[in-house]
Amino acid sequence: MTKLVLKKKIVQLVDHTDEKILQVIYTILEEHVKLKKEEETSLTEEDVKEFDRRWNNYTKGTTKAYTLEELKKEVRKKVKSIKNA
Repeated sequence: MTKLVLKKKIVQLVDHTDEKILQVIYTILEEHVKLKKEEETSLTEEDVKEFDRRWNNYTKGTTKAYTLEELKKEVRKKVKSIKNA
């Protein structure tokens, strides 16, 4: 069954359902939407590994960290050199 056919059948069934069942369906769908949003915003295992790798490099001193002001200064220099090229 296609998604469109399923939606139509669900609408037909919902039209003949009592309030208790509608509340159950609503709760299930609401929870599903919440879980999908959490999945979209949560870090993957690969993201966590990359963060850990970068953090370890930073704490060992093998990676340079920049302040926001240093970063802004570097970006301005790059933009200026691109404009002058």
